Amino acid sequence: MRINNNQATPVRLHHQDIKEVDKFVYLGSVVSKNGGADEDIQRPIWNSASLSPHNKIRIFNTNVKSVLLYGSETWKVTKRNTKKLQTFVNKCLINIMKIK
Repeated sequence: MRINNNQATPVRLHHQDIKEVDKFVYLGSVVSKNGGADEDIQRPIWNSASLSPHNKIRIFNTNVKSVLLYGSETWKVTKRNTKKLQTFVNKCLINIMKIK
């Protein structure tokens, strides 16, 4: 795969052309020719039956919370902001655990 490259010459390894693809999976993420992450973002991970609730919560805690709270040490802590953050976390956990 060539990302943002218009070169048409085939890539060779040991005197053989390497097959060019439009997308592939690397470390569990879809790498596509256009360089976007649309497929990973649209993947319904919380509805996936292949992951246990325990693993979904681990993914949430390690990935979603870390992005959500990045730079939070510089935020002014107020009851309103704390409540907003806790509401978001609760909604995510309710969605993950499929609680109605």
